[in-house]
Amino acid sequence: MAARDRTEMTIKCPKCGNAGAAQVSTGDHPYMRSEEFQVDEFPPGFELERFGKNRRDTEVRCKCGEVFTL
Repeated sequence: MAARDRTEMTIKCPKCGNAGAAQVSTGDHPYMRSEEFQVDEFPPGFELERFGKNRRDTEVRCKCGEVFTL
């Protein structure tokens, strides 16, 4: 089983400006076909709208109702 690289990422809503630090991780195996991006912990006011295999396909919903990609 491969380990995961963990980091912190700032998420900011383009509509209301709500922001916070999310804990994210990616697979670290060099031969993986995708990065297997995932948000491990959302800051208050944000939640997952749609899961994607990479960052560009992952959608987040802000407490104001705005849905945006990372």
